[in-house]
Amino acid sequence: MNLLEVTINVPSEVADVCCRSIEMETKSDALRRSEITLDRDGNFMNLKIRARDLTALRGSMNTYLRWIAMCLNLTKTTFRKVDVAD
Repeated sequence: MNLLEVTINVPSEVADVCCRSIEMETKSDALRRSEITLDRDGNFMNLKIRARDLTALRGSMNTYLRWIAMCLNLTKTTFRKVDVAD
């Protein structure tokens, strides 16, 4: 069994939104050759992929990292700090 663990440091609100958005995909049977776990711990998103072979590992990694990148890009403007001059 092949294992990949990725930890991403983002603001806790963003980690929560991204994990909840992508979580349902981890329960899908579409990727039968891999098992995915995505959770958050404060400001950290933890992605764990267990796969039968390296091809499945690479495919799952590319898919989930792209979904996470998309989520981070979508939430960037929502959670951006705006400085207001007095």
